[in-house]
Amino acid sequence: MNATASLSTLLEQAESERDDAQRALQRCLADSEGARRQWQQLLDYRREYEERYVVQMRQPGQSIQTLRNYQDFMQRLSQAIEQQAGTLQQLERRIEPARASLQQRETRVASVRKLIERRVDEQRRADERRQQRASDEAAARIAAARAAQEDLQAQAQADAQATTEGSAHGDAGRRRRPRASELSAFDTRH
Repeated sequence: MNATASLSTLLEQAESERDDAQRALQRCLADSEGARRQWQQLLDYRREYEERYVVQMRQPGQSIQTLRNYQDFMQRLSQAIEQQAGTLQQLERRIEPARASLQQRETRVASVRKLIERRVDEQRRADERRQQRASDEAAARIAAARAAQEDLQAQAQADAQATTEGSAHGDAGRRRRPRASELSAFDTRH
């Protein structure tokens, strides 16, 4: 059971590592999704700003300063979009290693579980063999005891028969003395 207990500890550790890897993957996916939303919001904002600028520039009296402000703002917005796109790519590159790590941890958990199953099966088979051996030994002891008892009974019968035969041959000239039970039966008859 000690081996099974240490394997159970190993399984707990492997499951904990798998759970950590799963949380790490979920964080990567959530971070990537958040970065994608921010990137998309910046793109949408740029498109909306461009549309507003086009409408604004159609109105009379727009100055060169308004055009420069627009260009400066669009440049800063484009830089922010590029920076967010870089952040998004960086976060997306973390997803596959996190998935691979999770897959490794899941494989390890499955391997440890399989090992535990094999050890439990081996232990069960060993217990069954031990029980069968004990049962066989008990059956052999019972059979030996019966044989010994039968031998004793056969010996007792042989001794009794030898005594009876010896009495019949050795006492043929002598009269047999009646037993007490035979005498009492004789007294009641007469």
